[in-house]
Amino acid sequence: MFLIMTFFVNKPDDAQWSPIFILISAVIWALGGLAFGYFVWRSTERAYKKALAERQDA
Repeated sequence: MFLIMTFFVNKPDDAQWSPIFILISAVIWALGGLAFGYFVWRSTERAYKKALAERQDA
């Protein structure tokens, strides 16, 4: 996503990529990926624990 969004979708108007632009984009995408991964992990962990509890009750 970082590569596609940085170099193809959100490219600067003058099409010159400064190191600062690339660094900021990389940091934003890394933080976004970490947040997304955390929430997906948390959601699936919650569903797993619920399914496990239901299985033990049966």
